This record gives sequence, structure tokens and C-alpha cells, in this order.
Amino acid sequence: MSAGKSARRAALALALGVATLVIVAPPASAGHDGTCNYAIEDGDVCLYRLANFTGGMLDFTRSDRNYTSAADVFYSSAGVPTSTNINDQATSIVNYEGYCEWWFYTDAEWGGYGFTMGNIQQSWSNIGTWDNRLSSHYKWTGWTECTNGSTG
Repeated sequence: MSAGKSARRAALALALGVATLVIVAPPASAGHDGTCNYAIEDGDVCLYRLANFTGGMLDFTRSDRNYTSAADVFYSSAGVPTSTNINDQATSIVNYEGYCEWWFYTDAEWGGYGFTMGNIQQSWSNIGTWDNRLSSHYKWTGWTECTNGSTG
């Protein structure tokens, strides 16, 4: 076999391998894995559709300036994305972040009113005044955006 033919075959095999990886890898925009479990992924904050951590959940590990993207939907209890967008729909929150603070806002682009959840693991079974009003959040170290966690 000629050296040129071997090189072409090697390049084709490499290209197919890369294509397979691209097809198998989860989409970058997802960033959400539908799991709210500190043992699996610390740094999560999980927003639930209904009180007492029910009705579907969406987890985040990073800031999100606008809850209206196609990836910002609640996951079912089976870990499957639903068609219900989380914008103005969250009622309860679990915070698994041990280092940074979460700042939640009523408007997109970190605007409007809101509240902060400190850098301690805590949960609120009903967010009261903020029920069905959240539209963005910022993960804050105290001096800059906190980027620990995955791409969610």
C-alpha cells in the first residue's frame, strides 16, 4: 500500500472518530443534566416548578442572564426535558453551592428585583414573594462571576 493511500485512510479514520465524538457528545447549550445531587455535581442550584421541590426541576452550575433559551426547560422526575420553560415559573430552590453566592432576579439580564442565596447549602420549599417571578441569576464570588461547575 502506498504512503499516500495510508495517510488518506488514517485521516479518514481520524475524521470518522471525531465525527462520532461530536454526535455522541451532549449539546453544549444543554449544560443542564436534570440532576440535583451534590454527590454528582457540586455547585448546582436547582429550580423547581412547584413548592416542596416538585413539578419538574432545572439545574444550573453557572450564571444565566435570560431564562428564555430553548435549554431553559424543566426536567421531569425521570430526567427528561419537558416543554415547560422556567421563565417566571420557579417556586422552590435547592442550593448545592458551597463557595459562591446565587443572585436571582425578576428580569432578564440581571435586572429588576431579587434576592441572594448565600454560599451555604440550603433549600427553600417555597420562595414566597418571588414565586413565579424569576427570569435570570448570577453566580457571584464576592468580587467577580463565579465560574466553578460545568457549562450550565
